[in-house]
Parts: sequence; C-alpha cells; structure tokens
Amino acid sequence: MADMAEPLGFESIWTAEHHFDDYTMCPNPLQFLTYMVGRAERALLGTMVMVLPWHDPVGVAEEISVLDPMSNGRAIVGVGTKA
Repeated sequence: MADMAEPLGFESIWTAEHHFDDYTMCPNPLQFLTYMVGRAERALLGTMVMVLPWHDPVGVAEEISVLDPMSNGRAIVGVGTKA
C-alpha cells in the first residue's frame, strides 16, 4: 500500500508501532521508513508513534540520524510512552 501512496496523490506515508497484533505493517517504523526512502521520491515519511521505553534511546537516535538525511529532511518522527 505504501508503494501506491505517491501515484495515488498522497503527500505522506505513515506507520505505527504495534507488536504481535494483526493491525500492524511492521514492528520497527524507522526501519520501514528507511526502506521507503528509496521507493518514494517526494512523500513525507512519518511515524505515528514510536514507543520510546521499548527501545534503546541511542539506537533510536542513530536510526533517525540515518533516515532524515537519506530522505532529504522528509522524516517526521512522533514518539510516545507506553499506556
């Protein structure tokens, strides 16, 4: 579906973090969006939420530091805490 976003006129591609759930696209939003950098030319690439307590903070910072420059600043990162 994400591959069809730009051809259908959407301006952004978003993903959420869900684990062990039928609702999810992928358990690692930043990894998925880094893959989409090479597939989408103009679309903004966003995380609806990354649950920070579930991740190593340095690892998240490293992944963002790769995603944003590779996408020429198209990354939008939303973060949150577990409920």
